[in-house]
Amino acid sequence: MAQSQELKANPINDWIAEQADSIIINEMKRECF
Repeated sequence: MAQSQELKANPINDWIAEQADSIIINEMKRECF
């Protein structure tokens, strides 16, 4: 739980996570279509 709290406290990590999610979704779409 401590790790998730640290991530929430860091907006940069939140931004990185959002970017990573977008990249993963785009890669999945490429493989599916």
